[in-house]
Amino acid sequence: MRRVAGTVGIRPIASVSGCWQRNRGRARQPSIAADEPGETQHLCYPFHPPGKPLQLRTEHLVALQTPTLLLQGERDPFGRREEVEGYHLSSAVELHWLLSGDHSFNPTRSSGLTEAENWAAAVTCSDRFLRSRVGD
Repeated sequence: MRRVAGTVGIRPIASVSGCWQRNRGRARQPSIAADEPGETQHLCYPFHPPGKPLQLRTEHLVALQTPTLLLQGERDPFGRREEVEGYHLSSAVELHWLLSGDHSFNPTRSSGLTEAENWAAAVTCSDRFLRSRVGD
């Protein structure tokens, strides 16, 4: 995306990444560089491997200077809300929690929400985040 934007003379405003990318059958951890230009968004960031909350993957998120939106389900096994809220993250990181959502943003039945509603909330939040960066 950055290469294409550069050839037409525009500065890319965002990089969107998701945890569903695969590498030899395993989820690949999205990379967020501390000095990456533009803004980034990540869907369901893998803060730690499921069931291993002490094996944090957050060191680079402390020094991050790039405005970054992390969209995360409250029940995501890669980082539940009650765990992640205690992490020290850069002020450039904005977290948005999808109510009762898991790693796919699918809520519990008892929540009364649907997966589609959580995805709609994610899209709305993402749109707001990007528009705030381009002054629209």
